[in-house]
Amino acid sequence: MPNVAAPSICPPIPLDSVFATSDVVFLGVLESASTQDRFVAAGKLKVLDVLKGNPPDTVEFRTGIEKGLGCGTDLTIGRAYLVFMKRGEPVISFGRIRLVDGGSGVAQWIEKHKQGEGAT
Repeated sequence: MPNVAAPSICPPIPLDSVFATSDVVFLGVLESASTQDRFVAAGKLKVLDVLKGNPPDTVEFRTGIEKGLGCGTDLTIGRAYLVFMKRGEPVISFGRIRLVDGGSGVAQWIEKHKQGEGAT
């Protein structure tokens, strides 16, 4: 399954706030994704670059896609995502997985952070 889509109408959580409350932050590429039911998708990300913490080389996760809530995350195999996780939690909650090239300033935030201008 190449895509698991869910339109998002929830206001995004500011990236600096999500970064501050996360134990692990990384840039990863989606290797696989599947729907588990109408509320949840599961996937596997290959870690490309670590911004915080010490994730394994690949991370298996679950995230919400419930279309009725409108807060789900579009998952497309082969695309890059910025991921914010709490230690020991396999579920990435709404606002904690962001498409890098989705036009929402995520790529710019990553570059700014790498240059030492972002949250620490």
